[in-house]
Amino acid sequence: MERINTISMKKQIYFFVTIVMVVVMFGCSNSNDSEIVDPELDSISLTVGINTYKVITDKNEHTAIIGGIERGSEITAVSYVLSKGATISPDPKTLIGQWKKEEQFTITSPNGENIVYTVILSQFTEDTQDVENGVVIAYMPGSDWEFDAKFKDIKWEYLTHVNVSFLYVTEDGELLDYKVKDNLEEIRNTAHKNNVKVLISLISSHNEGFAEAIKNEQTRSKLVDNVIKYVRDNQLDGFDIDYEIYDRRGPDLLAFAKELNKKKDKEMLQTCAVVRFGLDTYTIEWQNYFDLINVMNYSYTGGWGKEGQHSPYDKTVQAMEGWMSELETPASKLVFGLPFFGFSWDDEVPGLDKVRAIRFHQIVSYYSDENVINNDQIGRTYYNGHPTIRKKCIYAKEKGMAGVMIWQIFQDSFEEEYSLLNVIGEVYFPEE
Repeated sequence: MERINTISMKKQIYFFVTIVMVVVMFGCSNSNDSEIVDPELDSISLTVGINTYKVITDKNEHTAIIGGIERGSEITAVSYVLSKGATISPDPKTLIGQWKKEEQFTITSPNGENIVYTVILSQFTEDTQDVENGVVIAYMPGSDWEFDAKFKDIKWEYLTHVNVSFLYVTEDGELLDYKVKDNLEEIRNTAHKNNVKVLISLISSHNEGFAEAIKNEQTRSKLVDNVIKYVRDNQLDGFDIDYEIYDRRGPDLLAFAKELNKKKDKEMLQTCAVVRFGLDTYTIEWQNYFDLINVMNYSYTGGWGKEGQHSPYDKTVQAMEGWMSELETPASKLVFGLPFFGFSWDDEVPGLDKVRAIRFHQIVSYYSDENVINNDQIGRTYYNGHPTIRKKCIYAKEKGMAGVMIWQIFQDSFEEEYSLLNVIGEVYFPEE
């Protein structure tokens, strides 16, 4: 009986030891599996007022570039996501109210490995020199039959920026400036004399040229270098991306914008013209790389669609709100696009192009009706008259948007009393 108990006890001890070993081995195995080789800062968000700026970090460069914030003192909240088990020092939350242009943080894994991340505020400035009343940006063709007739009469006091159009992008990353080179120097010198900034606007040389140039790293980098060189050589204030290849927006375009932002001179402005549809293709990261985002808030219809108003107030307001809500773009970066043109389904109207577009000065000239400026439609011709242009400007100001954009300045009325630019000037630069 005693022998049986001894054997039984040995079995119990053996069973207990076995269980302990299994637990220890399992625990060690789990411990090894949870070791973090590369501690990471996955994302970081900074809040200014009601706007939150979130960015996914670059794991290769160990950086996070956040746009839209000009003063570190404006930051009211910080949140971040670390890889499992990692810690961060100093805690970004302790820097609220004293954030600088660049802040460095050490991310430490449970096994003691460190990686330093740099968070950069791309729009940070110690002394912000904002345009008091907002920006008024005019696209200006570098060569056009109207250039000689209208350039000398531009009311520069109602403009803050001109985007000279266009510098054409080829599929091999080269730039063609035949449309702008003859008048670019005169535009720059005259604008600068009037304290107006000058940007060069990029567009595709043909249907796929721009898209082809940015789809691989080599030609994309070549294009970036060419753009920066062109701005430097011509003493311009920046560049504007008018990428209108709608079915090929995506990672390539974002990579191009990001590389431009990284390589450009600090003082160079980086802006873009964007559409109001398919916003998800831009992603919420888009706004991080641009100073101003010009929403092309027109051409809702034309020769390709049903007859009707191409830039109605309600739809254009919805588009601006979509950029703010869906893409989390701060109002202070958004520019409300205004049309200086219309569309007509009246075949008797002279000057219609192949999509039935007509310039505002042609509308005024053809109809010769003083009431044309007080309406958005006359006959079967649709446009934005004075009241709607004014209403859109007031909306942009009340919402704290950066300002308004014009496509394009030479399409305005030749007659002073009909001018759409004068209406914009009354809102943004009222006489004291």
